[in-house]
Amino acid sequence: MKLIKNIMLLMAVVLFAACETDIDTPQVNSSDKYIAPVIGQCSDIIVNADNSKDETVVFSWKAADFGLPVQVLYTVYLTKAINLPWWVLLLLLLWLLLKAISMEL
Repeated sequence: MKLIKNIMLLMAVVLFAACETDIDTPQVNSSDKYIAPVIGQCSDIIVNADNSKDETVVFSWKAADFGLPVQVLYTVYLTKAINLPWWVLLLLLLWLLLKAISMEL
């Protein structure tokens, strides 16, 4: 019985030692060779009651290239124009700064 346990233990050690990971680590080019996406000429887009039904806005940009076949997600953010007093913007900026500092800690 002891011999069978020793043989099983030896077989387990041999099996685990014989395994080799076949995972290839990607080689990333240096960052100076990256091509960042560049949006084309775009002017301000103002949506109001007169043109709210128009669906003719087209955004175009050159594709990003990282030297590897990777998936790239492009996102366009739209914001509503807000006319806030300068002190409200300053408080908002300070709040964002404190939040960012607390996340680092």
